[in-house]
Amino acid sequence: MLVPMRVTPKNWTPDAPITLKNGTKTTISALAQQRDLVLHFFYTRCNGTCPVTTQNLKKVARMMPGKFEKNALILSISLDPERDTVGNLNEFAGRHNLPQWWQVARCDRQALDSLLDSIGFNAEPYDSKTKAIVHASEVIFGSQKTGRWRMANPQWSEPHVVKELFEITFDGVQYRNPRRPGVTLDRTRRSRA
Repeated sequence: MLVPMRVTPKNWTPDAPITLKNGTKTTISALAQQRDLVLHFFYTRCNGTCPVTTQNLKKVARMMPGKFEKNALILSISLDPERDTVGNLNEFAGRHNLPQWWQVARCDRQALDSLLDSIGFNAEPYDSKTKAIVHASEVIFGSQKTGRWRMANPQWSEPHVVKELFEITFDGVQYRNPRRPGVTLDRTRRSRA
């Protein structure tokens, strides 16, 4: 399911101060360094949508061309900054057997809320009384170079569909329609191959 984002100006870049699973403090923009970016928001203690979304995103990453890990960054950001420590982030990465190049991070509540608001993403803070975790499982992906940003739900979408969405959104990739051989979509215009 492809969801339009509320804010996608050409010069928009998602940014927030973050702490990586190894304790390094940085920002999203410094970490991405002009690479294509996939933002994945999760709860370390979620036993519903988060594990499924993470596994499907891993499938998509394996399907991408070999240079994907060099030219793109997958950054998983905790939606539970009040409880998640660097140790929890490491445990999450280990439990899901995430590759070394896949970054896992947390940020403080104010920075997280500001980031989520800038992309139109809704996730409620953990409710310690009801033990409720309420959030969607969308990932935000795009390119600072092209200014194209999209949101998709890897939990419900087939991995090959999400892969094609990544390729269409990231710069320099043509979409070849398997149902219409010879027709490609290159950025915003149709062409005959």
